[in-house]
Amino acid sequence: MKRFKPYLTTLSVVAMALGGAGLAASPAHAASARTTLRGSALSWTKGAHATGLAAANHAVTVRVYLKARNQAALDAEVDAVSTPGSAQYRHFLTSAQYAAQYAPDAAQVASVEQYLRSSGMHVDSVGAGNRYVTASGSAAAADHTFATTLRTYQHAGQTVVAPDIDASVPAALGDTVLGVTGLDNAPHYNATKVQGQPGPPTAFVPATPCSQFYGQLTATQGPDGTKIPAYLKTQRPWANCGYLPQQLNQAYGGPATGLDGSGVTVAITLWYSSQTQPADENHFDRDHGFPQLAPGQYTVVPPDKPYHFPNACGSAEDEQSIDITSVHNVAPAANILYYAGASCGNNDMLDALAKVVDEDKASIVTNSWGGILSTETTGDELANEQIYKQGAVQGQQFLFSSGDNGDWVSTLGHTDFDYPASDPYVTSVGGTTLNLDFSGSTVWQAGWGYNKLVLTKGKWVNTGFGGGAGGGFAPDWARPGYQHGVVRNPASGRAYPDVAALADTVTGIRVGFNQVYPNGQQHYSESRYGGTSVASPLFAGEQALAEQQLGGRIGFANPVLYSMARAGSNGFDDVTGAHDSEALVRADFVNSINAKAGYVYSVRTIDDDSSLHTSAGWDDVTGIGAPNANYPGAVAAAIGG
Repeated sequence: MKRFKPYLTTLSVVAMALGGAGLAASPAHAASARTTLRGSALSWTKGAHATGLAAANHAVTVRVYLKARNQAALDAEVDAVSTPGSAQYRHFLTSAQYAAQYAPDAAQVASVEQYLRSSGMHVDSVGAGNRYVTASGSAAAADHTFATTLRTYQHAGQTVVAPDIDASVPAALGDTVLGVTGLDNAPHYNATKVQGQPGPPTAFVPATPCSQFYGQLTATQGPDGTKIPAYLKTQRPWANCGYLPQQLNQAYGGPATGLDGSGVTVAITLWYSSQTQPADENHFDRDHGFPQLAPGQYTVVPPDKPYHFPNACGSAEDEQSIDITSVHNVAPAANILYYAGASCGNNDMLDALAKVVDEDKASIVTNSWGGILSTETTGDELANEQIYKQGAVQGQQFLFSSGDNGDWVSTLGHTDFDYPASDPYVTSVGGTTLNLDFSGSTVWQAGWGYNKLVLTKGKWVNTGFGGGAGGGFAPDWARPGYQHGVVRNPASGRAYPDVAALADTVTGIRVGFNQVYPNGQQHYSESRYGGTSVASPLFAGEQALAEQQLGGRIGFANPVLYSMARAGSNGFDDVTGAHDSEALVRADFVNSINAKAGYVYSVRTIDDDSSLHTSAGWDDVTGIGAPNANYPGAVAAAIGG
């Protein structure tokens, strides 16, 4: 989602050149029986006015994704190994066993290759595990192959080539082809932000005063002598400086449980990779008296091709540092594998996720990136889900930040949803404002979402919605069975998020890493961050404690999480609207690094998340709630470990 400068955000923008589908078949294919790949056309093309036909020689590169060898059996096994009470619950496969039972075989690949070649496409390669066949050709060849018409459209200020109806393949391939992506050339990039070059991010230094814990200091006067007026007749506290490792470790149960994540491996996926990690993390831990990463505890797994698309993707080194710090703060002994995508494009991030399941070294996978659901096709979604399903039968769980744009209305002008966070086969992590006292104990939590009021001529001027956890009811899926009896809202669709953790930037976390200053110099410094980019890796650390307590993998977590909610588990704090009258005052440097250009002051309200609201029970900001110190033991008890 989008970054709320200068702090953090998480998911945002879109996803890579996947997806599309088509219209009018050529006469040769129109007469034969075909299987429609429903939803393979971009949704916005329906009813849109095409400006013309794609040039016949317009270059197209597609991925044709293949179904599992026995798709129905795979789907049934996912349910069986993930559902408490099933005879197969947590009887996981190895990646080799998955490949032997379910991976597409050579005959499936050959049938797709033969058809592509016979239709005028060039077969370029076959993906790892036979997941897909990549092929290229002209727009005319693509039209012929997929019974489509590629047309030109004006969309979001760009000329886009896209098919105008869903693609199709011969009926004989209906049990083989899962979906097709790449028929359109709309920009499809995942992001935490979408500008700049790979490399260290622009420096942001938190201004003081700020509080070491919630409510420590009351804001009455700024460091430049500016009088800070009351907000709604009450003088508000200064925002937090950013919680430190010991505070977060206590809040999420480390000292109370004696757990540290030993024996558990957490994967992080993102694009590119910092050249100063893990040295930056160890610098930060050393400065704050927290255990450093041991040799071999953090490992980078590079992509199989060079990094590319730098202008579209921008730097991700701050996000990388946030993810490492968040996992390590909660589970300091857990191993971390960082899977670097070659870019932020959908294809490259899908390849990174596929490597996670094929290697099967990590049981928990945290992902602080994503896009907008309406920009995805079913080809995108099904390709992702095959990876999540493989992970599920292998005992791997995928966590995704729920987004930082609330219901998306303030950004897009209409309601939308976050993807992959809204996929029913992942655990979507929403956000909270976390009030910790001087001892590090949780006083209360509220849903993360805020309006921003800027101090202007002595008065607070409301500038509107500033950001908040993503959530809602994603229409691409029916309500998953594991949500029945917990999500009581009558709205249809996959309800998300599932759980929540700290995300508010004004009660955020402290992170240290290499940053670029205006004079061009780079050096290590600390910043304060928030967003659900923080929440997902924090919850990953919590899951590491739970797996250590359990003595094994949890697997796809949603069924057991919702069973705990139905049973009234004490492992979660139910986040309600009880604290929505709270607010904090934040001081920022105008130039983001020092006081030379002066200060700007703002009020950040609490529990104001666009049209989304916290409430008792499941809600569309925090899901079933936020884990507390009881959580690891509660999970083990629910599973029977």
